[in-house]
Amino acid sequence: MSQHTGCDMCRNYITVFSFVDTHKSHSKVSSMFPPSPPDNKLIADVINGYCDDITPESIKEDGCAVCACLHPLSHLTNLLESEVNMEILTMHG
Repeated sequence: MSQHTGCDMCRNYITVFSFVDTHKSHSKVSSMFPPSPPDNKLIADVINGYCDDITPESIKEDGCAVCACLHPLSHLTNLLESEVNMEILTMHG
């Protein structure tokens, strides 16, 4: 690290360190630990959310017509349904 002179990326970011008194935070943590067990509604919400996130419709990907990178279908717009003028792509002659 002592040989690193800095690059453009390094000049754009700054890190600030601050002192944290562990004695004060330790007393707050000990009163909250161990947490109470989750109730049945929270467990059901987590399971339902997970099931919604892994449905085939949620994880299917397709290529972008502009960059050709894969993106989730939920982030793409059907090119045939869009109101984009594609005339510029037509070759004449």
